[in-house]
Amino acid sequence: MNDLQIDYFLAVAENLSFTKTAKEKYVSQPAISKQITALEEELGVLLFERGRKSTELTDAGKLFADFYRRQRAELGLLSRQAKEMQDKMYVPLKIAFGAGWTLVHFMPGVVKKVQEALPTTIVSLACNELVNLETMLQKDQVDLIISLEINVHPTPNIEVRHLVDIPGSLIYSRHHPAAAKAKAPIDFKDEVFLVPLARELDFIINLVNSFVEPHGFTPKIRRAGNVETMLANIINGIGVAIVDDWVIGKNRHSFLTLPIDVEYTVVAAWKKGNKNPALAAFREELFNLPPEVLR
Repeated sequence: MNDLQIDYFLAVAENLSFTKTAKEKYVSQPAISKQITALEEELGVLLFERGRKSTELTDAGKLFADFYRRQRAELGLLSRQAKEMQDKMYVPLKIAFGAGWTLVHFMPGVVKKVQEALPTTIVSLACNELVNLETMLQKDQVDLIISLEINVHPTPNIEVRHLVDIPGSLIYSRHHPAAAKAKAPIDFKDEVFLVPLARELDFIINLVNSFVEPHGFTPKIRRAGNVETMLANIINGIGVAIVDDWVIGKNRHSFLTLPIDVEYTVVAAWKKGNKNPALAAFREELFNLPPEVLR
């Protein structure tokens, strides 16, 4: 016997009609009859009394119908129980942070300690544009985000905690005409300043302006779409940008940097009421890191 035969048998037992069952299953009536006959031959009993105008279960058919219904119900219950056991065995922890960052200078150590404390934890990391991270958290796509403070807004259901302040620099190509002599942002007053945005966000534009204003000029700003596009342009001598040191860390050998008096505040945020034990362990390890490790 096979699952198809049992499926057809239970459907006919419910409908007491080969014709109706064939329509429900989108097959021909002879196909239903063939499978039921094969099941009867294997079991060695008649399951149905087939009349010209009616179909009835035999006494043996009633016994087998009850048995197969119980079997399927028990199998469904067993499957649910097994899934619940598996869910308890493995604890997923989803962390998201800004595109352009790797966090390799501290993330592997934190993940290792969490998994040592909770061996069933499965950690997954996701990178996205900073402006998207808060939405990912609100939609429960991740347990915790690491982002710049300007991109996270505390709400009644979101807890935000300061993590570290990291310096920023102006980055430019090794092939840039100013590469050999640049000493201050003013040397790039005629250059395009790229920002990793596909759409206009005033606070990012204002941030770049505020970084450059003390140096006596207003920057020409162009949107690059995303971090990777921005960096690709800069590496190839098109435009410059002001970024944090975590972006520089990933691409340190790809371009030159000019330190400026800028600091970015990095925060971690998570939903209040999240009872994930792995999240609690992750936060504890993360916030116990000394600032020099985080930077």
